[in-house]
Amino acid sequence: MLEGVPYASADWAPNGKDLVAAHQIGGKTRLEFPIGKPILDEEASSPRFSPRGDRIAFFTAENAVAVIDSSGKAMKILSSGWVGLLGAPCWRPDGKEIWFTAAGTGQPSALYAVDLSGRRRLVTRSPGDLELDDISRDGRVLAAHHTTVNILAGLGAGQEKERDLSWLDASTPADLSPDGKTVVLTEAGEGSGATPAVYLRGTDGSPAVRLGEGTGLALSPDGKWVLGSAAPGQGKPEQLLLLPTGPGETRVLKNDHFESFEGAAWSPDGKRIIFSA
Repeated sequence: MLEGVPYASADWAPNGKDLVAAHQIGGKTRLEFPIGKPILDEEASSPRFSPRGDRIAFFTAENAVAVIDSSGKAMKILSSGWVGLLGAPCWRPDGKEIWFTAAGTGQPSALYAVDLSGRRRLVTRSPGDLELDDISRDGRVLAAHHTTVNILAGLGAGQEKERDLSWLDASTPADLSPDGKTVVLTEAGEGSGATPAVYLRGTDGSPAVRLGEGTGLALSPDGKWVLGSAAPGQGKPEQLLLLPTGPGETRVLKNDHFESFEGAAWSPDGKRIIFSA
């Protein structure tokens, strides 16, 4: 019927004849209703009609829940500031609220509701992520429940069987010591809270040691420092950090030029670092 339509990004109008769709053309996505007639030339996804068909709810590229008249007028942001949105925004049968699943900083996706004035409330949350897919005319909710866990596994020197080296729910390896006995890992899931954290763990399965907040990048040649990065927030640029693996204080490397860091390594003598930013 139509190419270039992202996941969950089309919906039948209440008359059962016309479709609203987020249509990708030439690298851009626009909202069309009916198909072929643009009503919004901005990035949009997962459009859903109100029960009366006079309004369309959708997700914006900035992870916000918005609504627009089916004629393309009076677009309004109802709920913003989310880290991620799942599924589709679905109307309550009486048309007074839009339900949606969204994730905040350091939180899994939960089910929320917002009315047309922008007043928001939490409907329910559970361990893992919820994804709202539909609401029936009698008010029953169709939702998916996802539990995603990142597993870190390793085969140490002299070991014959892989060992699970995961610590919390989203363990990501950052570096491995030359002798293969120590791994630097980052936890950035629900267990770490609002900010990622850097850990040091032996590949023998000994308990992980939390070094501090941030994202792990590289272990120094002498094993005394872990180079990491962290975003201090409040619009400030990301910073490189030196986290001690033993006694000592975290050092912040001054950054006046870069917005973010992608990777880093130590020089063989441990006196310099090489990074991409």
